[in-house]
Amino acid sequence: MNLPLVYGQHPATTFYIYSACDTDYFDQFAVPFFRSAQINAGLPVHLHIFNPRQDQLALCAKHGVSTTWEEINQEQFEDATRLLLKTAGEPLRRTQVAMSKGGDTELVQRILKTYYACARFIRLADIFNGAVFACDIDAVVRKPILELKDRDFYLHQIFGKKARFLAGGLYLNNNVFLKQYAKELQHSIEQDSLYWSIDQDLLDPLVPQYNYGQLPMELIDWEMRTDSVIWTAKGTRKDLAVFKQEQTKYAV
Repeated sequence: MNLPLVYGQHPATTFYIYSACDTDYFDQFAVPFFRSAQINAGLPVHLHIFNPRQDQLALCAKHGVSTTWEEINQEQFEDATRLLLKTAGEPLRRTQVAMSKGGDTELVQRILKTYYACARFIRLADIFNGAVFACDIDAVVRKPILELKDRDFYLHQIFGKKARFLAGGLYLNNNVFLKQYAKELQHSIEQDSLYWSIDQDLLDPLVPQYNYGQLPMELIDWEMRTDSVIWTAKGTRKDLAVFKQEQTKYAV
Protein backbone atom coordinates (compact mmCIF):
# COMPACT_ATOMS: atom_id res chain seq x y z
CA MET A 1 0.00 0.00 0.00
CA ASN A 2 1.00 3.61 -0.46
CA LEU A 3 1.32 5.90 2.52
CA PRO A 4 -1.50 8.44 2.92
CA LEU A 5 -1.11 12.20 2.72
CA VAL A 6 0.08 14.12 5.77
CA TYR A 7 -1.47 17.35 7.02
CA GLY A 8 -0.41 19.90 9.60
CA GLN A 9 2.66 21.97 10.34
CA HIS A 10 6.30 21.19 11.03
CA PRO A 11 7.73 22.14 14.43
CA ALA A 12 9.29 25.60 14.46
CA THR A 13 12.20 24.77 16.80
CA THR A 14 15.45 22.87 16.32
CA PHE A 15 15.10 20.63 19.38
CA TYR A 16 11.83 19.19 20.59
CA ILE A 17 10.18 16.07 21.96
CA TYR A 18 8.31 13.97 19.43
CA SER A 19 5.73 11.23 19.77
CA ALA A 20 2.90 9.67 17.80
CA CYS A 21 -0.46 8.13 18.66
CA ASP A 22 -3.86 7.18 17.35
CA THR A 23 -7.16 8.62 18.56
CA ASP A 24 -7.52 6.23 21.50
CA TYR A 25 -3.96 6.58 22.74
CA PHE A 26 -4.33 10.34 22.49
CA ASP A 27 -7.23 10.20 24.93
CA GLN A 28 -5.32 7.94 27.30
CA PHE A 29 -1.83 9.42 27.26
CA ALA A 30 -1.33 12.59 25.21
CA VAL A 31 -2.15 15.28 27.78
CA PRO A 32 0.06 13.93 30.61
CA PHE A 33 2.79 13.34 28.04
CA PHE A 34 2.94 16.80 26.49
CA ARG A 35 2.12 18.69 29.70
CA SER A 36 4.83 16.88 31.65
CA ALA A 37 7.33 17.55 28.86
CA GLN A 38 6.45 21.24 28.75
CA ILE A 39 6.49 21.70 32.53
CA ASN A 40 9.39 19.48 33.61
CA ALA A 41 11.67 19.58 30.56
CA GLY A 42 10.76 23.04 29.29
CA LEU A 43 10.71 21.74 25.72
CA PRO A 44 8.25 22.08 22.85
CA VAL A 45 6.36 18.97 21.80
CA HIS A 46 5.31 17.76 18.37
CA LEU A 47 2.73 14.99 17.93
CA HIS A 48 1.90 12.99 14.84
CA ILE A 49 -1.67 11.72 15.18
CA PHE A 50 -3.42 8.94 13.26
CA ASN A 51 -7.10 9.70 12.59
CA PRO A 52 -7.40 12.63 15.02
CA ARG A 53 -10.69 14.22 16.04
CA GLN A 54 -11.02 17.98 15.68
CA ASP A 55 -11.20 18.45 19.46
CA GLN A 56 -7.84 16.69 19.82
CA LEU A 57 -6.20 18.97 17.26
CA ALA A 58 -7.77 21.98 18.95
CA LEU A 59 -6.47 20.86 22.36
CA CYS A 60 -2.95 20.59 20.99
CA ALA A 61 -3.17 24.03 19.42
CA LYS A 62 -4.46 25.50 22.69
CA HIS A 63 -1.43 24.17 24.57
CA GLY A 64 1.18 25.05 21.98
CA VAL A 65 1.76 21.51 20.71
CA SER A 66 2.50 21.38 16.99
CA THR A 67 0.85 18.55 15.06
CA THR A 68 0.89 16.59 11.86
CA TRP A 69 -1.73 13.96 11.09
CA GLU A 70 -3.03 11.45 8.59
CA GLU A 71 -6.16 9.42 7.91
CA ILE A 72 -5.81 5.63 7.69
CA ASN A 73 -8.18 2.65 8.14
CA GLN A 74 -8.10 -1.11 8.56
CA GLU A 75 -9.35 -1.81 5.04
CA GLN A 76 -6.05 -0.54 3.67
CA PHE A 77 -4.26 -3.44 5.34
CA GLU A 78 -6.23 -6.37 3.95
CA ASP A 79 -3.41 -7.28 1.55
CA ALA A 80 -0.85 -7.11 4.36
CA THR A 81 -3.05 -9.36 6.50
CA ARG A 82 -3.40 -11.96 3.74
CA LEU A 83 0.35 -11.91 3.11
CA LEU A 84 1.14 -12.42 6.79
CA LEU A 85 -1.25 -15.38 7.00
CA LYS A 86 0.35 -16.88 3.91
CA THR A 87 3.89 -16.31 5.18
CA ALA A 88 3.08 -17.56 8.71
CA GLY A 89 6.09 -18.64 10.81
CA GLU A 90 7.64 -16.42 13.47
CA PRO A 91 6.22 -13.11 12.14
CA LEU A 92 2.65 -14.44 12.43
CA ARG A 93 3.33 -15.98 15.85
CA ARG A 94 4.68 -12.69 17.22
CA THR A 95 1.74 -10.78 15.84
CA GLN A 96 -0.77 -13.20 17.33
CA VAL A 97 0.94 -12.99 20.73
CA ALA A 98 0.70 -9.20 20.56
CA MET A 99 -2.96 -9.54 19.63
CA SER A 100 -3.72 -11.60 22.72
CA LYS A 101 -1.87 -9.18 24.98
CA GLY A 102 -3.51 -6.13 23.42
CA GLY A 103 -7.05 -7.50 23.27
CA ASP A 104 -7.32 -7.41 19.47
CA THR A 105 -10.08 -9.58 18.00
CA GLU A 106 -8.83 -9.51 14.39
CA LEU A 107 -5.37 -9.81 12.89
CA VAL A 108 -5.90 -6.67 10.81
CA GLN A 109 -6.25 -4.63 14.02
CA ARG A 110 -2.70 -5.56 15.03
CA ILE A 111 -1.44 -4.91 11.50
CA LEU A 112 -2.87 -1.39 11.72
CA LYS A 113 -1.10 -0.86 15.05
CA THR A 114 2.09 -2.17 13.45
CA TYR A 115 1.69 0.50 10.80
CA TYR A 116 1.43 3.15 13.52
CA ALA A 117 4.66 1.89 15.12
CA CYS A 118 6.49 2.06 11.79
CA ALA A 119 4.99 5.17 10.23
CA ARG A 120 5.85 7.35 13.25
CA PHE A 121 9.52 7.23 12.21
CA ILE A 122 8.76 7.89 8.56
CA ARG A 123 6.78 10.97 9.56
CA LEU A 124 9.55 12.07 11.92
CA ALA A 125 12.08 11.85 9.09
CA ASP A 126 9.88 14.19 7.05
CA ILE A 127 9.87 16.91 9.74
CA PHE A 128 13.37 16.51 11.21
CA ASN A 129 15.09 19.88 11.34
CA GLY A 130 18.01 19.74 13.77
CA ALA A 131 17.75 17.42 16.78
CA VAL A 132 14.92 15.60 18.50
CA PHE A 133 14.08 13.20 21.28
CA ALA A 134 11.44 10.72 20.12
CA CYS A 135 9.66 8.46 22.57
CA ASP A 136 6.47 6.49 23.08
CA ILE A 137 3.34 8.44 23.98
CA ASP A 138 2.59 6.28 27.04
CA ALA A 139 5.24 8.08 29.02
CA VAL A 140 5.62 10.88 31.56
CA VAL A 141 8.55 13.31 31.51
CA ARG A 142 9.62 14.02 35.08
CA LYS A 143 12.84 16.06 34.70
CA PRO A 144 14.85 17.95 32.06
CA ILE A 145 16.10 15.78 29.21
CA LEU A 146 19.76 14.82 29.47
CA GLU A 147 21.91 16.40 26.76
CA LEU A 148 23.54 13.72 24.59
CA LYS A 149 25.78 15.12 21.87
CA ASP A 150 28.78 12.82 21.31
CA ARG A 151 27.10 10.35 18.94
CA ASP A 152 24.85 10.62 15.89
CA PHE A 153 22.02 9.09 17.88
CA TYR A 154 21.25 7.19 21.07
CA LEU A 155 18.85 4.31 21.68
CA HIS A 156 18.55 1.68 24.38
CA GLN A 157 20.07 -1.72 23.75
CA ILE A 158 19.17 -4.81 25.76
CA PHE A 159 21.87 -7.45 26.05
CA GLY A 160 21.76 -11.16 26.80
CA LYS A 161 19.39 -13.88 25.68
CA LYS A 162 16.79 -11.47 24.32
CA ALA A 163 19.26 -8.91 22.98
CA ARG A 164 17.65 -6.19 20.89
CA PHE A 165 17.45 -2.46 20.28
CA LEU A 166 14.35 -0.71 21.60
CA ALA A 167 12.51 1.72 19.35
CA GLY A 168 10.71 3.37 22.26
CA GLY A 169 13.34 6.04 22.86
CA LEU A 170 15.53 7.69 20.24
CA TYR A 171 17.73 10.77 20.73
CA LEU A 172 18.75 12.07 17.29
CA ASN A 173 21.46 14.64 16.60
CA ASN A 174 21.23 14.33 12.81
CA ASN A 175 18.99 12.56 10.33
CA VAL A 176 21.45 10.29 8.48
CA PHE A 177 20.41 7.14 10.33
CA LEU A 178 16.77 8.24 10.54
CA LYS A 179 16.50 8.68 6.77
CA GLN A 180 17.76 5.15 6.12
CA TYR A 181 15.55 3.66 8.82
CA ALA A 182 12.51 5.48 7.46
CA LYS A 183 13.34 4.30 3.94
CA GLU A 184 13.42 0.66 5.02
CA LEU A 185 10.21 1.00 7.03
CA GLN A 186 8.45 2.62 4.10
CA HIS A 187 9.62 -0.15 1.77
CA SER A 188 8.12 -2.77 4.10
CA ILE A 189 4.81 -0.91 4.20
CA GLU A 190 4.69 -0.49 0.43
CA GLN A 191 5.37 -4.22 0.02
CA ASP A 192 2.58 -5.06 2.52
CA SER A 193 5.20 -6.80 4.64
CA LEU A 194 4.03 -5.94 8.15
CA TYR A 195 4.18 -7.92 11.36
CA TRP A 196 4.43 -6.92 15.01
CA SER A 197 7.93 -5.70 16.01
CA ILE A 198 9.24 -5.32 12.46
CA ASP A 199 10.28 -1.79 13.48
CA GLN A 200 12.63 -3.33 16.06
CA ASP A 201 13.85 -6.13 13.75
CA LEU A 202 14.98 -3.61 11.15
CA LEU A 203 17.11 -1.88 13.80
CA ASP A 204 19.30 -4.93 14.47
CA PRO A 205 21.35 -4.89 11.23
CA LEU A 206 21.04 -1.13 10.69
CA VAL A 207 22.13 0.45 13.97
CA PRO A 208 25.68 -1.01 14.07
CA GLN A 209 26.45 0.73 10.78
CA TYR A 210 26.32 4.12 12.52
CA ASN A 211 27.99 6.03 15.33
CA TYR A 212 25.42 5.31 18.01
CA GLY A 213 25.39 5.38 21.80
CA GLN A 214 23.45 3.69 24.58
CA LEU A 215 20.38 5.67 25.63
CA PRO A 216 20.49 5.86 29.45
CA MET A 217 17.84 3.88 31.26
CA GLU A 218 16.78 7.14 32.91
CA LEU A 219 15.28 8.19 29.56
CA ILE A 220 13.23 5.05 28.95
CA ASP A 221 12.58 3.70 32.43
CA TRP A 222 9.77 1.11 32.64
CA GLU A 223 10.65 0.32 36.27
CA MET A 224 9.37 3.74 37.41
CA ARG A 225 12.41 4.60 39.53
CA THR A 226 12.15 7.88 41.44
CA ASP A 227 15.39 9.31 40.01
CA SER A 228 14.53 8.70 36.35
CA VAL A 229 13.84 11.41 33.79
CA ILE A 230 11.13 9.56 31.85
CA TRP A 231 8.76 6.82 32.95
CA THR A 232 7.67 4.62 30.05
CA ALA A 233 4.63 2.42 30.70
CA LYS A 234 5.47 -0.68 28.67
CA GLY A 235 2.75 -3.33 28.42
CA THR A 236 0.69 -3.84 31.55
CA ARG A 237 2.69 -1.16 33.39
CA LYS A 238 0.15 1.29 31.98
CA ASP A 239 -2.16 0.11 34.76
CA LEU A 240 0.30 0.56 37.64
CA ALA A 241 -1.03 2.86 40.35
CA VAL A 242 2.27 4.73 40.58
CA PHE A 243 2.14 5.56 36.87
CA LYS A 244 -1.51 6.59 36.92
CA GLN A 245 -0.85 8.82 39.94
CA GLU A 246 2.00 10.50 38.08
CA GLN A 247 -0.28 11.13 35.10
CA THR A 248 -2.89 12.89 37.24
CA LYS A 249 -0.41 15.67 38.02
CA TYR A 250 -0.74 16.96 34.46
CA ALA A 251 -4.47 16.97 33.87
CA VAL A 252 -6.00 19.99 32.11
